[in-house]
Amino acid sequence: MEEYAPFITQELVDRGHARRMGQLENYFALLQRQNLYKNFNVYGEINEPIDKFQLGTAFRQMLLKYPILMHVIVPRKYPHHEEYYASDEYLNNPQPINDYIKVMENIDLEDILLNSQPEYEAIVGKLLDQYKSDGYKYTNRMIEIIGDISIPICDQTKPNWRLLCLPTKESDKKWHAFVYISNHCAADGMTSMNFFHDIVNGLNDKSSETVTEVNGRMNLVNYAKDHKNISKFPKPITERVEYRPSLSQLPKFMIGNIARTKLNYKSPCALTTTVDKVDMQTFDYILNFTNEEVGKIRKHIKANTHNGVTLTPFLQTCLFVTLYQFGTIFQKTLLEWGLDSVLPVNARKYLPEDAELRDSYKYGSNVGGIHYFNLISSFNIKNDEAETFWSLVDYYHANYQKAYHNGDTFVGFGLLMSDFIVKNKNVDKLIKEDYVNQKRGGVILSNLGFFPQDTRNEYYLNDLIFAQTFGSMKFTFGLSLCSTNVNGLNIGISVVRDAFNDRETFEKFCKHYKETIINFANL
Repeated sequence: MEEYAPFITQELVDRGHARRMGQLENYFALLQRQNLYKNFNVYGEINEPIDKFQLGTAFRQMLLKYPILMHVIVPRKYPHHEEYYASDEYLNNPQPINDYIKVMENIDLEDILLNSQPEYEAIVGKLLDQYKSDGYKYTNRMIEIIGDISIPICDQTKPNWRLLCLPTKESDKKWHAFVYISNHCAADGMTSMNFFHDIVNGLNDKSSETVTEVNGRMNLVNYAKDHKNISKFPKPITERVEYRPSLSQLPKFMIGNIARTKLNYKSPCALTTTVDKVDMQTFDYILNFTNEEVGKIRKHIKANTHNGVTLTPFLQTCLFVTLYQFGTIFQKTLLEWGLDSVLPVNARKYLPEDAELRDSYKYGSNVGGIHYFNLISSFNIKNDEAETFWSLVDYYHANYQKAYHNGDTFVGFGLLMSDFIVKNKNVDKLIKEDYVNQKRGGVILSNLGFFPQDTRNEYYLNDLIFAQTFGSMKFTFGLSLCSTNVNGLNIGISVVRDAFNDRETFEKFCKHYKETIINFANL
């Protein structure tokens, strides 16, 4: 603990306000340490505008109850940690003991709002200009600009996420549209969903004392004054859920990994690099289906499949069929047999059935993932081949259910956490060498789910739009899904820019994908 002084003390540890990172938390931290990832982001739209005092009051209650929202990572050799984590001294030796996280000493609203921070002034100005020129609507162009934002992980004065506030036409002082931006440290997609819902819950709760402003700053939490009211950090989820694979799971994983390496689709994109060398990485597109349309899609899925098939395998199959039909993506060579796909999974569902315990994990990087090698030849389905299409949907759904049941959702991450790897390899170096200077391949498909709103409340969410950058991870395509019962289902489509000749071609692809959905859903 001495090398982390004066930031980490035994008193903080005893109070539950400092601890070492778990292995999964460390994975997302190393993506930042080694410049392999920028951010994921979620647009949230509230039905009525609010001011900064309402926002600050809601935040204070969230921060006290869920202190992981105001954690900072305390690195070794601060403030010279960046040079250290890039040095041979660090990278050439195993690092089995992770750095600490701790509750911030002080957090003001201005530490959270991107709009208030001089270092982001230029990009915020660009975003606000784009927002206004698009008629005060959130568009794909904004997602692409936001994808360039980096949030440093070891700033002791600010959290690992920011909030962009988008003005209304009537006022720059009230907002109803926001973008949550996270560097993925102690945060995941479900974190962002819980974040917006807790803001709305706080707005509807009139019992909390309104925070005040002093000398132009709004203090939310001061650790010295508030520490008795701050909840403890939960244990890392890797101490609650077993990620490390059994020996019986390894052969299947290794065979799949060989297939992904040797027989996987390789896109025409440039080789992967660290994210500090990349600007405006993706083209993005937003598809929306109304609640009525989503209802019809679900009804049609139920009529044509078995065993409770959901939207996810249906939309995945539509994507794969579109990739094949588009004609210019797959080269159909002897070494291009399959398309690698990853489906992130919410690991909270594997926690014990204890409401209070599960609530403590609302926030955090609590994910797993299902990794599949999908035969490209199976995507060759014409629009009138409904029976073949629905058989493939059923097949993907069955695979997902088997993976959930067998614990296959944790094998990839779990292997990195095994004692053999952690004690004998430098995981930062291992991941960086695996991610950088590589050909890009397949798809990441993230469905955060359906979030019904009680529109009888004074405040509720109209809309949610999820997006993520790929960074150095070897994906070419991404689907990011979430929906409400107000504005329906939003599908964010992302692609690394040089996978297509130009934006026009990419947008044709997105429209083709929508037509595929409409065709097989019989809309």
